[in-house]
Amino acid sequence: MIAFAAGSAVVSSMELRGAANMQPDVVAHALAGVEDEWVAQASLFIECSGSASGESDSLVDCHAAPKAFEKSYGTVVNAMLQGSGGDKEAVNEYLNDVCGQSSMQGWRAEQCHSLGKALDSVMSGSDYENRVNLKIGNLCTSFWGKFLDGEKQRLAKDQTQHEQEAKAEESKVEVEKVSADAEAKKEEVKVEEQQVQEKAVNATVEVDPKEVANATEQVVVQNQTIDVNKNVSAFLQRQSHPVKDPCGGIKCGSLSCPGGFTKETVPGHCCPYCVNPNINLDVVKGATGTHGGKTSAICKDVWCFPTMCANPVTSATTTNGQCCDKCA
Repeated sequence: MIAFAAGSAVVSSMELRGAANMQPDVVAHALAGVEDEWVAQASLFIECSGSASGESDSLVDCHAAPKAFEKSYGTVVNAMLQGSGGDKEAVNEYLNDVCGQSSMQGWRAEQCHSLGKALDSVMSGSDYENRVNLKIGNLCTSFWGKFLDGEKQRLAKDQTQHEQEAKAEESKVEVEKVSADAEAKKEEVKVEEQQVQEKAVNATVEVDPKEVANATEQVVVQNQTIDVNKNVSAFLQRQSHPVKDPCGGIKCGSLSCPGGFTKETVPGHCCPYCVNPNINLDVVKGATGTHGGKTSAICKDVWCFPTMCANPVTSATTTNGQCCDKCA
């Protein structure tokens, strides 16, 4: 049976413990190798679980992958706990630094941060409890389930992409075949037309008008066939490149509408809006006099409004330069 050797692709607990005291880039490089091994274990388990033969296959042990994962995962977690002395803050800070290294890119960085979140969720404020009594088994089981789901999604995505690429390649081959057939047929018609024309020029015998008409008709039909083939080619090319949803990569934030407003979606827009249909949006332009205002007797196009002066009011005149009354 195929089984995973605990020490073949995963560094030992002592090596990881020593790495924790080294630079983060060294630890990141070691952890990247561990994550590669986890991916291999998950892929084998998914393939084994989906096999029609199941556990009856003598070449594959379906239980080997999760067991190997549990052992290597426990090695990593124990190394982090012992290397940090069980200090929760130290583990978080160190893992964040490790996950940001250049060797931890893409999915590796995501799994690294997932490891940090999982550890943070079960560690307490006691360094001693973290070192001695932390239950790693339950943590490993939970992390394996999430890791396995992520791998299934990634494999499904890769399969879909592969199928799309294969379909695009098939369409390309079909287009090339149609074009080649059209060119070959066009060449045949051209040769026949030349033969008829040569008979007409050099003929010592009378050329049959029906033969000329038939060749001409074939040229017309062939041109129509080429146009159809071009349309088919364009259609196949469009099918190989499906239209993408413009809102597919946009994540709308949480929208909480105030009183009187309701959440509404608008066709062609990616995210909803808060709308209040009872608000009057009519714009009032200029003064109307409904609130005590009146036109100035001194200045053109000027409106004056009642003052709220505690002191005497200086009235506007034609000599003091005021358009309206103001407080003295």
